[in-house]
Amino acid sequence: MSAKLQEAFRMHKAEPGKTWYEVKMLGSGDAVVEIFGVIGDWEVDPQSLVSELKALDGPGKTVTIRCDSPGGSVPAGVLLMTAIGQMEATVVMEIWGSCYSMASAIAMACDEVKIARDASMMIHNPMGVAIGTADEVRATAQQLDNIRDQMLDRYAARAEKAGHTREEVSAAMDAEKYYTPLQAIEFGLADVMLEDKASSRMQIDPEFAAVMLGKAPAEMLAIAEEEAPDEAETQADAEVAVTEDERVEVTMLVDGNEVTMTASKDVAELFSGAKLAREQSTNETGDEFVASMKSDADNDGAVMTARPEKAEAGKSMRERKPSRVNAHIANMNANFGRF
Repeated sequence: MSAKLQEAFRMHKAEPGKTWYEVKMLGSGDAVVEIFGVIGDWEVDPQSLVSELKALDGPGKTVTIRCDSPGGSVPAGVLLMTAIGQMEATVVMEIWGSCYSMASAIAMACDEVKIARDASMMIHNPMGVAIGTADEVRATAQQLDNIRDQMLDRYAARAEKAGHTREEVSAAMDAEKYYTPLQAIEFGLADVMLEDKASSRMQIDPEFAAVMLGKAPAEMLAIAEEEAPDEAETQADAEVAVTEDERVEVTMLVDGNEVTMTASKDVAELFSGAKLAREQSTNETGDEFVASMKSDADNDGAVMTARPEKAEAGKSMRERKPSRVNAHIANMNANFGRF
């Protein structure tokens, strides 16, 4: 455990007005419980919160627990989990910040878990300190193992519904695993993102989230393969027409879609010459890649291909004669941005 988290778990002595939870009643009869801090801190008995939860309970009611907690006392957390599980009201956990350790276990007892866009969750093994004889230390270790199994049951019950195994959950606890909102939802620890001003403007597609997490369903992958364009369709081709003002309309087929653009007359020569040479040379060589670069074969006296080191053997790159295609490209680069 990090030093920061260890610091957060240091319990404070009782102090007037200090507590780790607050209950707020809403006009609708529903209620909000805010757990902002270490569960069981300030020597505030969790039984007091359980008593308030019982008073708030009733069919048709909703109790929202807003959480920003690093965890806390295991006995206090277990008591709250049991109390929540016995309530008739719908209990919704809203994770506003951190939901670590025992706080994440409490979330597992709620009917729904919502997590804010910038919040996070963490699960790990319970910890304790034992002082005494060997038998007493062993008894404490056994108690920790028993608590771990109980927490594992809670986490696994949700994770298995999301398609994960008990073994995965156990490994995550051993590793003290932290989860982003999307990761928590994908692993089954949370149900949905908590709506806010930002989320109302930017919705996260569940399928997109699955792809980002590397969990794209097999049916999605199958659809993607079916909709993928054929290799022949991805090869850009061009039809060139010169307008009355000697400008060029170039119609290209790119990924199965026709794209038309207007360019200078030089580009017409580039496209038409390269296209014609490619068609002619492909018939002779069968190598369309090489043929596409032979637009100046008859005029320059030397065949410049995509492999220039074979075009004029014995000459450096600067000494080799540039092709018309390269000359056109150079001219276009030189005039880039001019109108």
